[in-house]
Amino acid sequence: MKTVIIDFDDTLLNTTALKKALAQSLGLSEEQWSDAYRRYVEDNNTFDAAGFLQGVDAAKRKKFEQVLQRTQTFMYPDSRQFINQCLESGWRVVILTYGDVRLQTAKLDAVDWPEAVERRVVDVRKVNVLSEYISDTTVIIDDKPAELDLIAEQFPAVSLYWMKRATGAHRDTEPKRYDTMVTDLSIIL
Repeated sequence: MKTVIIDFDDTLLNTTALKKALAQSLGLSEEQWSDAYRRYVEDNNTFDAAGFLQGVDAAKRKKFEQVLQRTQTFMYPDSRQFINQCLESGWRVVILTYGDVRLQTAKLDAVDWPEAVERRVVDVRKVNVLSEYISDTTVIIDDKPAELDLIAEQFPAVSLYWMKRATGAHRDTEPKRYDTMVTDLSIIL
C-alpha cells in the first residue's frame, strides 16, 4: 500500500495564525505569548497546556478552549483537498504530530477529518514510531529540518518533502537531505 505520512503543525495547520488567536484569547501579544511559551519550555523541558494555563482565570481559559475548538478554521486552504486527493488515489494517510499529547489531540479532534485518515500524537521523536507506518511506497511531508534529517538517516528509501510554508516556524533552516521542497500541498503523488 502507498502511504503518505504528513505533519500537522505548519504543514496542514497554519500554526502561526492559531498561536496568534490563542495569545489573544489570553490577552497576550504575539511577543508575550512567544516569551511565555519559550520560558515555560525552558523550565519544563516540554510544553504542557494545562501547566501553561495554571493561574489563568476561568474566563480566559474558556476563550483559549474556544479557540482550540475552532482549529479547523486555521487549516491551510490546500490541506483538505490534498488529503482527499490522497484518499481518492488509494493512499493510506497518516497525520503524525509531535507535542503535548492533550493539546495536540484537542487540535486534531477539532478538525473534521475523513474517516480513513489515521491520526497519531507522539511525545517522542517521530522517527521512533515511523516503522509502524512505512510501506513499499512512502512519502513523508514535514516542515522540521531536524526531523527530516533523522528520517533520511534511518529510512533512506522514503520520499521526503520539506514543507516550507511562508508562515512556517522552520522555513529558514534547510534540511541536509530531502527530495522535494514544497510551499503548498499541490504536489502530485
